[in-house]
Amino acid sequence: HRLRASFAVNRLSGGAAGSGFADGDDSRLIALGYVYGFSKRTNVYATASRITNDGSARSVVSATPAGMLAGENSTGYEIGLS
Repeated sequence: HRLRASFAVNRLSGGAAGSGFADGDDSRLIALGYVYGFSKRTNVYATASRITNDGSARSVVSATPAGMLAGENSTGYEIGLS
C-alpha cells in the first residue's frame, strides 16, 4: 500500500510588462493518490487532483485550457493498472 500526495503553488503575479498577469493571478494544485501492489509486477492506482485558479490564471490538470474562463478551477481523476 502506498499513499501519495502533492501540493504546488504557481505564482504568476507581477509578470513582466505585457505578460497579461497581475498581482493575484495564482494557481494552487493538490493531488492525492493510492497505489496497491497485487504482485511484483502488477499495481492498481487511483489519483485525484484539483487546481484552484485566482484572477486571470487558467492552469488546468490536463490538456489545454480551451474554453476555460480565467479564475475557473480544474479537476482530474485517473485510475489504472500497470
